[in-house]
Amino acid sequence: MIGTKYLAWLVAGTTAFLGPSTSRTCPPGSPAGSAEGDVVVIAASTDDGAGTDYLAFLDVANETGFTNGQADRVFRLQTTEKKPGQFSSRRLVDASVEWRRGAVEIKTASEEMTLALEEQAGAPNSQDILGYGLSNMRWRVDIPERPTLEWYSTLGVSSTSSSDSCDSGGEWADKCEVDCGDRGCSVGCSNGATACCNCGWTGPKCYCKAPA
Repeated sequence: MIGTKYLAWLVAGTTAFLGPSTSRTCPPGSPAGSAEGDVVVIAASTDDGAGTDYLAFLDVANETGFTNGQADRVFRLQTTEKKPGQFSSRRLVDASVEWRRGAVEIKTASEEMTLALEEQAGAPNSQDILGYGLSNMRWRVDIPERPTLEWYSTLGVSSTSSSDSCDSGGEWADKCEVDCGDRGCSVGCSNGATACCNCGWTGPKCYCKAPA
């Protein structure tokens, strides 16, 4: 369930985002953790139009509180919301982000939102966006000042197929993870979806295959 105020800004379109990026090491992380920084949230329909993905690109602030325009970690929530052609984005400045298996909580001084698996969510409220697959990717991504659908498409995030092979996970698995050196990802699935994890050529990809 999506709160009215979040639905409003997700469909409103793009605003101003992150500045120029600089090189930074993205250290391996655990499935649970927290960080401060800027977050770009994107809502985009999947390639086949069968659902909508919500992605949170986390640009972690350094010791002095500055971000560099490069996402250090990317969270993806897969949902069955059918919104063909949907693409919108928003930046949350000075956010506090806490993640664990099954949920990602994003808070600023004025608002908060949670991306969570349906089966692991607490009491539903207007600030929750629920889905059947939640992935956590250690993946450095340069984010343009104004993210576009064309830029998003080059990431290949939603270009998945039920026939894809899996380096980790596969049939009957509801979670998996893969370590690709300085990059990697993990995913948890609910509602009978199957977990699949691969390193890939463009970046690590962990996702849930929806049941047929």
